[in-house]
Amino acid sequence: MRLFITLTLVGLFNFYSGNLRGQISVDSSLSQYISKNSTFTLKTISITSSNCGYYSEESPPDSADSVNVAKYSYLKSTKPTKKNYSQYYSTAISLVRFKDSAAGKMLLNILESPLEEYGETYYHFPDGKTKRSKRKLTLYGYGGFTSNYKHFAALNLMKLELNRNNPQLALSYLQRADTLYRISYSCGTGFMMFKSEMECYYAECYYRLKRYNEVLAIYLPYCIYSWPEIADSSIRKLFNQTQIDSLLLTALNSLTVAPDTIQYREIRHFTNDSGNWEGDTTYYYTLNASFVFLDNKISFRPELYYIPEINGVRTATKESAIRQLRESRLFSSLRS
Repeated sequence: MRLFITLTLVGLFNFYSGNLRGQISVDSSLSQYISKNSTFTLKTISITSSNCGYYSEESPPDSADSVNVAKYSYLKSTKPTKKNYSQYYSTAISLVRFKDSAAGKMLLNILESPLEEYGETYYHFPDGKTKRSKRKLTLYGYGGFTSNYKHFAALNLMKLELNRNNPQLALSYLQRADTLYRISYSCGTGFMMFKSEMECYYAECYYRLKRYNEVLAIYLPYCIYSWPEIADSSIRKLFNQTQIDSLLLTALNSLTVAPDTIQYREIRHFTNDSGNWEGDTTYYYTLNASFVFLDNKISFRPELYYIPEINGVRTATKESAIRQLRESRLFSSLRS
């Protein structure tokens, strides 16, 4: 049996620093809401209509959570201080996992707290060290990341409000997490996982608010490779199947291609029958393809699978792009 691992070496690496939706106006105080909503009823924390997966499922309580709840339950009726801010946050998260109604109020206390420990950014370096800083550190090492107590408090409040069917309030918490208390990752894996997670949350809020065009705006750039259920459902809220078929035909007819002079390479590693690693490298030329769907220009490059060998060289053609578009997640999900 052979195990294949394929790496395609392309492009540039982008550094993510939060704020997926630009600068958004957010109410600076929740005091009025707190006074009217002092009791929270927690249900199962899950987001069902999108593809958020494990992002939306709260971890079940473990032994550390049991210790927190047993030892620090008195914190439920208090506010955080400089002495207990870390334990206060940990206890609030443990209560979320136990679906305790006190969790929401504690998270709100964290979000509204003036403590600088909650408002500052923590830089986590690849060597395991952590530094707290009021100013932005531009270099903290590949594989590092930042964290912020209020960011995660706001995300947990967003989940609670989605469960309470308050998508507008959930969106306001998400915007706070993404703009006021943003975090960042300095490596590709962390960048992509966090970007996907935040986009998923935005999509869920927009979907519940019936803002289907904004859901589609999130997922259309990736529609060649990914078309989650929430995107599929959104477009079907706006168009019937006849209209969707017409949109797909228009997209196919709008396809244009332009040569790409960059030579790419795909490195494929596998284990042979003896259990030893082997590998081979394929060099190829792809092209820049684009099409229009719902007034959005969507670009992609045909993958190696769709690229034929021409005069001894793997070279993409327009037919390569047409094949990949026809077999894309967008077309396979939507066509009748």
